[in-house]
Amino acid sequence: MLGWILLGLATVAVGVIVISGTVTKMRIREQMQNKNLKEMLVTEIDSCTNTVKLSDLYSDQTMEIRGDDVSDDLDEYDIIRI
Repeated sequence: MLGWILLGLATVAVGVIVISGTVTKMRIREQMQNKNLKEMLVTEIDSCTNTVKLSDLYSDQTMEIRGDDVSDDLDEYDIIRI
């Protein structure tokens, strides 16, 4: 049972990317290029933790980017393309 819990925690932690500075569309594009992702949908913006959650449009991959602040030009349901 403990193994399944630890596996779940490890799975969640893989998709979190911590950057210094403000989370902007350009910074998201940089991270998408590193992961070889072409189009992602902004699914959630958490201003309290400065986290943006994204979902790939062509697969079930997700990504979280956490920074010092979130840009005002980001909105939920924005599609970000490379």
